[in-house]
Amino acid sequence: MALPKKIVFMNQTYNIVEDDELETKREGSFATIDFIDRTIYLFKHMQEDAKEEALLHELVHVIEHHMNIPLEEEHVAQLSMGIYHLLKANKLFESR
Repeated sequence: MALPKKIVFMNQTYNIVEDDELETKREGSFATIDFIDRTIYLFKHMQEDAKEEALLHELVHVIEHHMNIPLEEEHVAQLSMGIYHLLKANKLFESR
């Protein structure tokens, strides 16, 4: 799947940026989100499937934030992994 450059949720547009130095800037993080400037950062040098899963993880945080659903990080990780594997197994990430 080609990663989108932007995504919209509840009329809020988030830019998606691949970053060469994210891992060193964010103490080992491979993805992060800035809610103030509405940007999702992904470490550029991850494998494509890892980028997809990291993006989905950050999108769960977007939903959590805008819907005011307090989730523990462990729950975000479990939800995003489950949704990712559901989408992949059913080929819902593939272009039609």
